[in-house]
Amino acid sequence: GDGETRSLFVDTAAFVNLTTGNDGNGNAKIQLPDNVTTWRLTVQAIDSKRIQAGVKTKTIAATLPFFINAAIQPTYLTQDEPEIIVAAQGTAVKLSDKIYYEISVEGTEIGFSMETTVGVRAHLPLPKLPEGKQTILIKAKTGDKKDAISQVVNVVPSRLSIPVVEEREVTELSTFEGSET
Repeated sequence: GDGETRSLFVDTAAFVNLTTGNDGNGNAKIQLPDNVTTWRLTVQAIDSKRIQAGVKTKTIAATLPFFINAAIQPTYLTQDEPEIIVAAQGTAVKLSDKIYYEISVEGTEIGFSMETTVGVRAHLPLPKLPEGKQTILIKAKTGDKKDAISQVVNVVPSRLSIPVVEEREVTELSTFEGSET
């Protein structure tokens, strides 16, 4: 909520194997990703000496005083003119608060800005994007509160794939390479 750019958005925060002490206690430090969501913590334990097992689930709410959520696809075509939909929320904003948005594509002159309110989804248009990996940066501000998200997208000329079949004799020294995709 202090304006740092959030860019790590994943579905699984961590998967940790932990050996406890004789008292059954253990510690693990996990840094949560940038997702503003409710995380589910599931712990499973096995005591192989007494042949016992258990499981416990708890939720951890991760929120901010002010944050934005954006609908960004991981892949666009070079002929697409994407429209990124963004919504602002948070524990310290009201529906009537004005939001100033800026969207840009790093390393290009592409950019757009607009003003709306918290309760309204912003539709941020982009022109055709250059082929390759592009970083979309969205910044938002309301009063003294800021948030920014950054996401890398892949811009491709086509989603069409061509299957390739190769036939050859296999020996002990044969090596194989897979497709890039």
